[in-house]
Amino acid sequence: MSFRIVAAGSNTLIAEEVLNAVKVIIGDIADITATTTASLTDDRSGDIFVCGVTQKEPLSKVVPAEKMVVLDLRPTSQFFMQISRIPAGETVYIFNSNINYARLLKKSCESLNIKEVEFIPIAYEDMPSEEVITKLRQARYIIGVGKLVEKEALLSPKYKKYLRPDVTIIGNTRVATMQSAFLLIQRVTEYFHTTASQQIALLAAELKTLSDSSAIDREKYVRIATEIEKLISESDNSILMLRDTIMKSFAAQIDLNITMTGEEHSSTVSVDSSGDIINALEDINMLSGNVMNLGKSNS
Repeated sequence: MSFRIVAAGSNTLIAEEVLNAVKVIIGDIADITATTTASLTDDRSGDIFVCGVTQKEPLSKVVPAEKMVVLDLRPTSQFFMQISRIPAGETVYIFNSNINYARLLKKSCESLNIKEVEFIPIAYEDMPSEEVITKLRQARYIIGVGKLVEKEALLSPKYKKYLRPDVTIIGNTRVATMQSAFLLIQRVTEYFHTTASQQIALLAAELKTLSDSSAIDREKYVRIATEIEKLISESDNSILMLRDTIMKSFAAQIDLNITMTGEEHSSTVSVDSSGDIINALEDINMLSGNVMNLGKSNS
């Protein structure tokens, strides 16, 4: 059962970050590719498109809502704890490709009462290169997320030569919030269920046509029965793989202590992870049972 997920980002680095986050959540049950939002002109290349918060609006212009999942990637609490230790009165530069995310990160810091330092964005794709270079030369403290503050961007030959010898860089790999991770899982399970149901319905209709015919075509019966068995096997294997991946990712890789902030509130959300995981696995078990029942009722 072919299943295609497209991870979209404002640039290739962000797209790869989204791709890796998707793999952490659902594993290898889908063919996942990364691309920039600007390069997409329609939704034919994927069954589901996943993007970060800042790309929701531009992506929605070419991808319908029912095929889009917004994965909310946020720094962990440890990242903000490191920032809170920066001495009061210092200037902290936020290095990012996108000015909107730099502003969002600034707002997140301020909502956590990190207000005794001044935050200044360095959005290298949205600002003139001269302005970026000037700010890099001034910066004693630079914060950012993902590969943007590593050798792929900030520490690349293009920008590294402008950094002060005494610069302090605080970086953090973003992880998906529990809520957005479960939304992705829900979309994936819905896809498997819908696709399996549609395929079995077509096979069932073909079986009915054969049953209504006076002439018995045993070869067609055998072919249809074989296709149903194959469909059930593929669906069951995919669902089992998804179930196993969820257990591993939520146990070891997805940070359950993500600092959550928003436009109207800010707090650290406590998540009952064990209960949420059990509910997700029950949903997947139900899906597996439904697929099996569809096969039995139509074979």
